[in-house]
Amino acid sequence: MGVIGLDAQGALAGGDFEFQELEVGITRDLVEARVQNSRDVITADRQQEILEAMKTWDRSQKGFFTGRKNVFEFETEFFPNSIRDELRARFNQFDASIYWSQLQTEERAKIDDMWIYAFRMGYQVPMLA
Repeated sequence: MGVIGLDAQGALAGGDFEFQELEVGITRDLVEARVQNSRDVITADRQQEILEAMKTWDRSQKGFFTGRKNVFEFETEFFPNSIRDELRARFNQFDASIYWSQLQTEERAKIDDMWIYAFRMGYQVPMLA
């Protein structure tokens, strides 16, 4: 639950980075395009697949962040109130992480260009059209 409760901005960036780590095939394709400095390396069909995978990931983040908040509440439920209050004071960014995740998902949902979406997720992409 760490960063989600501590740092909303870090949670968003961490989610993007985790996608890059988990989706090795997508990362490999985008790195190859960057190395060759060519957008032609990835077919239009593959670009659509990648775009949908990125959008699906984004749509899952609010639920994941909410789950982390719920786990935090469950795991601290039996602590003495004083300790629980201290932990809540320290891990006080859950709601902000959830809010910004939803906002980011809504903003990115408007993007129909896989290259722009990938760039917004922190990938280095070929800048040539």
